[in-house]
Amino acid sequence: MRQWIVTCLAGLTFACGCAQGTGILSKTQKASEEAHVRWNKVRARVKLQLAQAQYDAQHLNESLRELEEALSLDPDNADACILLARIRLEQNRIPDARQALEHAARIQPDHAEAAYVAGIVAQRCDDWSTALSCYTRAAGLRPAEADYVAAAAEALMAMNRAPEALALIESRLPDFDDDARLRFLSAQIHSELGLSDAAAERMRQAARAADNDRAIQAALGLALAEAGRDVEAVGVLAPLYHAMVKSGATAAKERNQPGGDARCVTVSSAAVGLILARCHYQLANLNEARRCLADLIGRDPDDAQAWLLLARVASDQNDGSAASEAAENAVRLAGHHAATHLVAALIWLRDNELDRAADAAKRAATLDRNDPTSLCLLGRAREAAGLDQQASEAYAQALVRDPRCELARALLDRLTARSEKLTPPPQHAASPTEGAPSFEEGNAP
Repeated sequence: MRQWIVTCLAGLTFACGCAQGTGILSKTQKASEEAHVRWNKVRARVKLQLAQAQYDAQHLNESLRELEEALSLDPDNADACILLARIRLEQNRIPDARQALEHAARIQPDHAEAAYVAGIVAQRCDDWSTALSCYTRAAGLRPAEADYVAAAAEALMAMNRAPEALALIESRLPDFDDDARLRFLSAQIHSELGLSDAAAERMRQAARAADNDRAIQAALGLALAEAGRDVEAVGVLAPLYHAMVKSGATAAKERNQPGGDARCVTVSSAAVGLILARCHYQLANLNEARRCLADLIGRDPDDAQAWLLLARVASDQNDGSAASEAAENAVRLAGHHAATHLVAALIWLRDNELDRAADAAKRAATLDRNDPTSLCLLGRAREAAGLDQQASEAYAQALVRDPRCELARALLDRLTARSEKLTPPPQHAASPTEGAPSFEEGNAP
């Protein structure tokens, strides 16, 4: 009996030892697996960082290679899925981009960046309503992200809802004291709505926020010019233009746009110089305007806009030869634009080259069949040549194009009055019945 008890106790001890050993082994294995998962997640994050760096450098194939390794180590990494969606979008593989975003949403339903990139995908498909909904949701999930607010405003602009876009940005500006992009976008919307002074002020704020970035400085100069504040525009553009010419640089500002690309807003020194010359011209600083235009043409002899403005400047300076030469070059370089022929017609009309003026006016009238100005110039050229009937017909045609054209009405009325004044009254012999009572006066027999 004693031996049996000992044997049973020994068996129980062995069984308990085995069970305890199995439990220890199970816990050790579980801990090992958890450590392996954690290590894979760490490696996945490193791979994701490498993939992001390659993506930022526009090395899509290398980025995709690193990203696939990251996802193999951690398939439930929402950030990796979002980057995959961006890459597929760059590759124009829209269904694959959507699939990656859907997986990210399942992993992390309230991921703001996933909503934002979903908006980019919808925008790429011209589904602006869905894009706006996604951008608005992203902005709600992460209110401190200015890019999401800007994206929603740009979606509203694309949907021709500019007042709402402006209201959205203006309501959020206090939350982003130093954000240049929102102020730049606000200035653009103000300008589109015809609020030029407000546009200039917002652009000035954008320039300060961007530490006087050259591209935004150029945009500020243009905004001031559009507001008719040419003196201020010259104050901004003159030093900018001289600095750009000296350095040979262009004004560039990189910013992220909805669509997923890092776009570069670039303004050339030639564009800045042309705006500056126009401001000088508006201020009647003709010598400064001409010097600026001469510099532009010296750098680019095929700058049609510079030649066209030079024609007007030289004409105002009574330099008919230079004006005519500039007009000829403008027509040679940009003869497909009606405005080019309009300026040329005006230059040649002032220089009394009436046939050339008439030909240029007719060409402008052909290129733009809605504008009455070209026909008014044609009429002036014909009138100056003594061809009053042709002039009258040109003015009448201008009024057909635009019955409210005051210039055409005034020219036609003046010509008509002059013609009536010069035309003697008709002479005729008295008839036998002249002076006799008429039947209309009640004197019928």
